[in-house]
Parts: sequence; structure tokens; C-alpha cells
Amino acid sequence: MEAVAKDVERFCIFEDDLPRSGGRWPEYAATMILCFDQWENDMAIGSLWTFFRSAPIPFRGLDNLLFIMDAMMDETEQPMPWMERRHIKEQARPHLNRRKNDSTKTVTQIQNSLSFRPGLLSTVSVRIYTRQHATMQGALRVEGNRTVCFRSGLELLYLLREITKHPFALRPVESERV
Repeated sequence: MEAVAKDVERFCIFEDDLPRSGGRWPEYAATMILCFDQWENDMAIGSLWTFFRSAPIPFRGLDNLLFIMDAMMDETEQPMPWMERRHIKEQARPHLNRRKNDSTKTVTQIQNSLSFRPGLLSTVSVRIYTRQHATMQGALRVEGNRTVCFRSGLELLYLLREITKHPFALRPVESERV
């Protein structure tokens, strides 16, 4: 348990650096750990670690990472989206795993420990505080405990590229080259 406390203290992002309890989940559970291993053909490859899963969730591409993060927040209902997602075709409302005493429902549970393998390029802690205007707002913490807030998923993507030292350059396609 002592090792868990050290990981929580080192990697988790608290609202104002004061751990709280009394909510549905312990506050530290809202932190997701992103471990970046490599860039392959402009695609980030790594894994997402969370207190809600005992195994890492691999990702290939920053867009895939955002979808995984959003799905994880939907599953845990933390934080809830500000509005319902729009769809091209009419769809039935997605069923979320709600924490109830009903034994027939699936219940998302928190893991007792945070164990992860640091990324080969970098390891980043991310905490989403709100999901408003069809995007997410939150904070990320890089090695050295520097915390940076972001206002959208796009801004988060730019910060992750900067952290992993991967340049962004618009490259001409073959038909545009002279």
C-alpha cells in the first residue's frame, strides 16, 4: 500500500493538490497515465493506464488515444459529458455502466494499485475536469511535476506532440511536389 501512496502522490493530479474523498470514486482515480513508446509514420504508439483497468490499454495514434480516453470517461461517468454526442443517423442511447446495487448490471470498479511501465519517450499524467462543448478540458503533468492546463482535445494533442518532441509539419503530397 505504501508503494501505491507514492505513485498516487507522484503521478496523480488533484483538483488543488489536496486529496479528497467522499465522491463516487477516490479523487486520484480520475488521473490517466499516458506512456509514449515511439512514433511510427507520424503515429504515436503507447499505452494508457488507469485505476479502472488492471491491464494497459494500447493506443496507435493520438486520435485513437482521445477516443479511448473519452470511452473510459463514459464508462466511469467521470466527468460526465456536458451534452449528448451528435450522430449522423438516429441511434438508441448508449447504455453506460452505472454503479447500482443491482447484481445484474456490470459495475466498474477501481483497482487497488497503480502499476505501469513508464513510456520509452515520455510518461504523462492527464486529468480531465470537464467535458464541455464536445471536447475536454483539464490538466496534464509531465516529468518534473510541471502542470499545464488545456482547453480542448486539439490543444491536448499539440501539448502531447511537444512533450514527446515530435515536430508537426504539413508535408506536401506527391501530386503537389514540383
